[in-house]
Amino acid sequence: MSRFGLPIRTCYVRACSSEVEGRKLFCYAHWRQLTPELQERVHSSWKSNHLSREHFRAYLEAAREALAFINDSEVQIEAMVGPQP
Repeated sequence: MSRFGLPIRTCYVRACSSEVEGRKLFCYAHWRQLTPELQERVHSSWKSNHLSREHFRAYLEAAREALAFINDSEVQIEAMVGPQP
């Protein structure tokens, strides 16, 4: 549990072991890799996801896009510098 009483889990990015509060999608480092536009899309769809099933679908779509963006970025970096331990 976090200091605010929220559950703790690991970041959703593969091979990332950073711990985050359950309500957060990524750790701080991975969240900062997103473009400001993508951060806003995820954030705004999360704030409204409780309203309807359609809003929740919009959140899932934004979250999947964000995860794909980060995974693609990390693959490109790995291709340039090699795998990191």
